[in-house]
Amino acid sequence: MRLTQTASRFLISVVLSLVATALSAATITQWTFDSTPPDGSTSTGTELPSQGSGTFSLVGGTTATYATGNGGGTDNSGRNTTNYPAQSAGSRTRGVEFAVSTVGFEAIAFAFDIRHSNTSANTIVVQYSTDGTTFIDFTTFVATAGDAWFLRTVDLSSIAALNNNPNAKFRVLSSFFGTGSTYVASNPSSSYGGGTMRYDNVIISGNVIASDVPPTVVSTAPTDGATNVAITTILTANFSEAVDVALGGVTLVCGNPATAIALNTLPVNAVTTLTLTPATTLPNSSECMMTIVAANVVDIDGTPNNMAVNFTSSFTTAGVIVTNTPPTITPTALVVEYGEPWVRLWRDRRSDRSLGGIWRIVYGCGRRNSSKLTNYDSDF
Repeated sequence: MRLTQTASRFLISVVLSLVATALSAATITQWTFDSTPPDGSTSTGTELPSQGSGTFSLVGGTTATYATGNGGGTDNSGRNTTNYPAQSAGSRTRGVEFAVSTVGFEAIAFAFDIRHSNTSANTIVVQYSTDGTTFIDFTTFVATAGDAWFLRTVDLSSIAALNNNPNAKFRVLSSFFGTGSTYVASNPSSSYGGGTMRYDNVIISGNVIASDVPPTVVSTAPTDGATNVAITTILTANFSEAVDVALGGVTLVCGNPATAIALNTLPVNAVTTLTLTPATTLPNSSECMMTIVAANVVDIDGTPNNMAVNFTSSFTTAGVIVTNTPPTITPTALVVEYGEPWVRLWRDRRSDRSLGGIWRIVYGCGRRNSSKLTNYDSDF
């Protein structure tokens, strides 16, 4: 049963939708190579994207014509490439290239339909470039038959440098089989002869990057307003996303007048929790203020953003701890001088001649003595 063009287009749409869903992505750019407007011929078409923007080009000397694509219909075109290297020559030098800006997208994926002719290389390598010049091998695919279509999907979400990148490029190149130095034909019964590779329904997709907002400080320790903070405390700051913190990104002052306290650790890169150790113990009973300097804190996703404003947090350190320790008495040697005890007394001259009045009494033992004045109001 032949499919009508409308039915064919519907099936292609379903396939593309399923591919995009499988890759959990939104289409950035798509090529169907169909003529615009439709002309009812599969021998004509266009290299312009059918959705989004980008550039298709041939690599290393390949040439191309239009031929029937994957999906049927009277206007279903594919790009048929040829002029591949001779046996044992030029592995991974010829094929096709797709250039796309991924600005605004992350978790990039690449999908395409490919038809190997019987005598074409059974192995292709997929490469990517983040600068538009240098290409890196990512994965290989091996066809198990000739003159058959294969859907190839490539998950490049692990390559962060492809995210939000205006210079992203993707290549598909013919390759020697395995670790050998020769091409193997796609049809096991055929011999390699260069052959053709036909492309259709190429999709480059990705997840839309959430609104790129500046990083913020979520919490700190000690918390703002904390009291009785240990003078040996270690400071931490938690950010809303990973950030780079430059030298001078955090300051700490304590006391009145304010004295700067040096902080170890800075600079640091790609942290969500920043840990800072004061170079000295903090002064007792002092108010301290930590300031995170917006100009020196920048996020690392998509377009770099500094914090919008400085962040401050204050706390008060603990007072001096006083310990009440009872006094101790240390015994010392007792020295006793022996001698004959004696007592002397005499009367103050200002007193009258009765026994009452003021008398001085001196008493002692040996060479030691003491004295005191005693007022006697009556006779002895």
